[in-house]
Amino acid sequence: MVLTAKLPPNFIHIKGGSKMTQQPAIIGRHSRALRILTCLQAGPGFNAQELASQMRVSRRTIFRDLNLIRDAGVSIFFDSTHDAYRLHEQSRSASLPRFQEADLIKLVLVAQLSCLNGFEDYTQSVRESLSRLLGSYPQETKSRIARLIHGCSIVDTGVSYSPLTREMIKAVFQAIANQQQIRMLIEGEELADFSHITREGSAVWTKFAPYQVLLATSGWSVIGRSSLHRGVKEFDVQNIQNIQYTDDPYEVPCGFRGRLEAVQRQG
Repeated sequence: MVLTAKLPPNFIHIKGGSKMTQQPAIIGRHSRALRILTCLQAGPGFNAQELASQMRVSRRTIFRDLNLIRDAGVSIFFDSTHDAYRLHEQSRSASLPRFQEADLIKLVLVAQLSCLNGFEDYTQSVRESLSRLLGSYPQETKSRIARLIHGCSIVDTGVSYSPLTREMIKAVFQAIANQQQIRMLIEGEELADFSHITREGSAVWTKFAPYQVLLATSGWSVIGRSSLHRGVKEFDVQNIQNIQYTDDPYEVPCGFRGRLEAVQRQG
């Protein structure tokens, strides 16, 4: 049985915006419970202190999270012989994808050498998912994968980002996944062209439908339709100072991706 939690839309506010972050404690609790469940499904047991250290919370919080998982119908027991919490076999029965080892190695290499490895929460989620995925593979395969993980890493991509920019990139990812428009506070625009627009210092707001995130050697950017510019516009992600989610959907124009790929090939 898999524990799921539907996360409601929330606001991200780092600097200069009018909406504060809305992240109810229950959301963090459900998210953490999912991570605990993933650890337990991986095979080896964990005691409360080990889970607390991995989740960076107290043992008391872990006990509450374990009760939350039990309340969802997942059968967890404490193995006193090995001082570890484990799942009963029927709770391990959720089917997992099965890859050929060659395909699994490619998947691991792509994840290990991804430009997103600088995003700590993404890296942690990938490691936990990979641990669960490998649970049913023979030890020889696990050993080969472990050697690859320890033997491959990104040292320096040449581009560094502030915590603010990383949060903005993740917020754009979420907007694209939900296909919902966002409001963005943008630095670096010619303010004389937008004298009629509400500003916050040297930045202006625009309602934005993100079509695609682009990554080049110069850094991250996002392209989509900007209400401020009344057309398709590309923004350097480092110029985004704040993002607010909206409930307004959007559609990517027919043929947009094909046109963009053609322009990229010409460039």
